[in-house]
Amino acid sequence: MALSAEEQLVDITKCFICIEMFTDPRVLPCGYHTFCLTCLLNCGQDRRPGDRMNCPLCRKEFIIPREGLSGMQKNFLMEKLLHIRKLSCEQHQVEEIRMYCQQCKVAVCVVCFTESHNTHQCLDIKKMSDECT
Repeated sequence: MALSAEEQLVDITKCFICIEMFTDPRVLPCGYHTFCLTCLLNCGQDRRPGDRMNCPLCRKEFIIPREGLSGMQKNFLMEKLLHIRKLSCEQHQVEEIRMYCQQCKVAVCVVCFTESHNTHQCLDIKKMSDECT
């Protein structure tokens, strides 16, 4: 069965090491694989600039830049995809927008809903988006 566009976006924006949504995605010199910076730092914790390291997926060897693994190229395309996937709450930066409060006419995360909007009429943000289109 084919994946929906949303399911594909979730799959594309997932790190193969931690299996979570990318944080600070870095592309390796193999040109194909991207990982969270933290995951790369954990994989290469015993390596120094100038050392050789293999891509955790395709095993293609690369040399760690003089800035260390944090000097690996950011994956700007992935960052744009993450922005599309994750629209974060203004009050709770790490929380995703999940609901729309009809009373306050504002999009809220689960924390905001629990703290301030749980007695209001709220809709799932996806349903609200579908109704507006």
